[in-house]
Amino acid sequence: MGMKRQTIHMDPEIWDEAKSQAKRVSMTTAEYVRQATLEKLDGSSNQRVMQEVENLRQTVEELRNDLAESTRAILILAGSKKPLPKDKAEAWVKENLQLRRTVGEEG
Repeated sequence: MGMKRQTIHMDPEIWDEAKSQAKRVSMTTAEYVRQATLEKLDGSSNQRVMQEVENLRQTVEELRNDLAESTRAILILAGSKKPLPKDKAEAWVKENLQLRRTVGEEG
């Protein structure tokens, strides 16, 4: 795709911000503005970011639920007179917290 030189007009403050952001990512200001324009026209960049934010939100929610469940179990077990055997405790952790390895395993 051949490029034709075009001129755009923007406020000096916006140009300064674009220049600053371009420098941060080691691009020229023109490259940065061109890429930002293409991403905005494509819309995929925002969609990807929003999807990743949603995925992270769900992960955090799941981790909070897992933490609550494991904390409840620890409190119940710590208050009981008969401790849970190590193999049963590890099986519970694997089943309920979906860990790939147990504490103390190398890997």
